[in-house]
Amino acid sequence: MTVPWFESVLSSNFSFLRGASHPEELVVTASRLGLSGIALCDRNTVAGVVRAHMAAKEAGLRYQPGCRLVFEDSTPDCLAYPRTLAGWNSLCRLLTTGNRRARKGECLLRLDDILGAGPGLSLTLAPSSVLSHATS
Repeated sequence: MTVPWFESVLSSNFSFLRGASHPEELVVTASRLGLSGIALCDRNTVAGVVRAHMAAKEAGLRYQPGCRLVFEDSTPDCLAYPRTLAGWNSLCRLLTTGNRRARKGECLLRLDDILGAGPGLSLTLAPSSVLSHATS
């Protein structure tokens, strides 16, 4: 039985020290739970999206690639979901900008970076960052 629930804020082991499961394991678990789909949103990376996509395709599960954008300034975390090829290009360009600015293994994003993102990229505030900003 499929539950009309789409988990849109999953982190895998590609979000180092924040997520523990491999993308494929997240897909298997979502499928076993009967979820209608998932979105993988690792922290400043899209490294696990291909693995998740392949596993979701095999499981017959809806899948949306995404990314949790974490900024070096006081900008709240955002969830970015590419809706078109242009959106995917914008997300990859945004991550490349942050990676070039930082040491290996880090990504330094700023509000100005996201303001220059092109069309086809849907953004929403990440739940935990909204709560932490509201209480501080």
